[in-house]
Amino acid sequence: AHHRPLLANAVRELDRAEACAEANTAFTRAVIDNFVHNPYAPEHLRVPKEEVERWAREAETFRAAKDDVDKVRYVLKNAYRDWSSDGAVERDAVYGLIFDALRAKFNVNVDVGSPDGEAPRVLAPGCGLGRLVFELARQGYDVQGNEFSYFM
Repeated sequence: AHHRPLLANAVRELDRAEACAEANTAFTRAVIDNFVHNPYAPEHLRVPKEEVERWAREAETFRAAKDDVDKVRYVLKNAYRDWSSDGAVERDAVYGLIFDALRAKFNVNVDVGSPDGEAPRVLAPGCGLGRLVFELARQGYDVQGNEFSYFM
């Protein structure tokens, strides 16, 4: 009889894990479908649907390398921080310092642009998923981002 509360917790946890796995599957399918069905996706990322389905069948026995799993986890955390509303607090704390320093150096007014009409050029090395580049361009800078990591 004292097992029942423990079993109820275990069942709830299993149900929650199943719901999470289903949500992950839906998210992964949405990401893949974006490239399978998107004529605007870069050519090297377009994959025929049949090939994706073949990969999915083979994936049932496939195990990703730990390093690859860690890299994907890192990219997902970055996507969450850089592009979700929930990541705004962390993003604003870091990016705000960069924006303030650039504004002080170049006197760019976000609404008007730079005083001389020439947009200051900014290089954003290691730009990850591009949110900083996007925000700088929105503020009127001529910005170039680059990223070395294939996963990003």
